[in-house]
Amino acid sequence: MGRRIITTGNTVSAQAQATIPDNYFDKLVKYVPSDVMAAWLAAMALIKGAGVDGGGNQTLYLIVAIFGLIVTPLWVWRQTTAPGQAPDVVHIGMSTFAFAVWALNSNGTDILSTTWQPLYGLLLIILFTVLVGIVKPTGTQTAS
Repeated sequence: MGRRIITTGNTVSAQAQATIPDNYFDKLVKYVPSDVMAAWLAAMALIKGAGVDGGGNQTLYLIVAIFGLIVTPLWVWRQTTAPGQAPDVVHIGMSTFAFAVWALNSNGTDILSTTWQPLYGLLLIILFTVLVGIVKPTGTQTAS
């Protein structure tokens, strides 16, 4: 299963003709950049394990979060590129949003210690889960 979302509509290739369109759960799995999130969790564990004194951890968390927000769209763009099709900017945006939601839920208080409340992360998870069902990807591979 490729990372690019497959929808119903006109067939663009012989391969797509035999492909079943992605349902809600398929889209949820494809929108969530699990490989980038795994790198995020590894970086967070390394930072916590290093135990930087003097409040330096928050700065490191923020740097890694910004790096993740930059890398995620580039990585998803690379993973979802299909010959003869435009980049799926909606997919790239949803995956970047998913990374931000994950990062804030796993380490939000470490990144934004003075303003972040765990409730915000839970509300973002609900928002993301609803958006996955509503948002239609652009430039997708189609199946008949």
